[in-house]
Amino acid sequence: MRFSIVLLLLSLSVVSFSKDKKEKHFGKVVSIMGNYEGDIYINLSGENDEMIEIDLGTVKEKSKGKKSTVSSGVSLNAKAIRSLMIDGVEYVIKDIEYEYNKFYKNCCLVKNIHNATTSLFVWKNKQGVEQFTILFKGYREVKMLHLASTTNILFSLNGCDELKTRIRNKEQGYTITEATTEAESVSIWQKLITESADCVKTQ
Repeated sequence: MRFSIVLLLLSLSVVSFSKDKKEKHFGKVVSIMGNYEGDIYINLSGENDEMIEIDLGTVKEKSKGKKSTVSSGVSLNAKAIRSLMIDGVEYVIKDIEYEYNKFYKNCCLVKNIHNATTSLFVWKNKQGVEQFTILFKGYREVKMLHLASTTNILFSLNGCDELKTRIRNKEQGYTITEATTEAESVSIWQKLITESADCVKTQ
């Protein structure tokens, strides 16, 4: 069983990668299978396939007096990748819920701000437009901001009674409504995450 899981998450071999319609970025990959450095074939904007390919370069081999150059690479399941470092920017790969139970798959996100229970990320869609997404502790997928429910908000502030009171009293600058613009929502979430950093309960 364990062997099957390893085969699913990692394929290391002399390969010819399917690099069509994928950007090439030199960088480092941290994964549950190990760390790698090379040309990563991944779209930093929009979605990605389940398997992420990394070209590790060429290796010179000697065999019976003969020399040969062999290209090597690794193909990792996106779920096995913990982080990517490209051009000095750290990315994580997550699915994004953009409508109820509908997802953009394997997206590269950059963390904007976070505390013990809540993380705000920036993602570029396939048109290259930056959008903010949010991840709550206990969830695997991130959500577009408009999908964050009142329950999500109050749970993320567990232990922060003063902030909860401000939200329940609908104080200006602490309440997100249907009329709240995306820029305003981002500003409010940044404020909530910052102000709750010292009071949120992680258990």
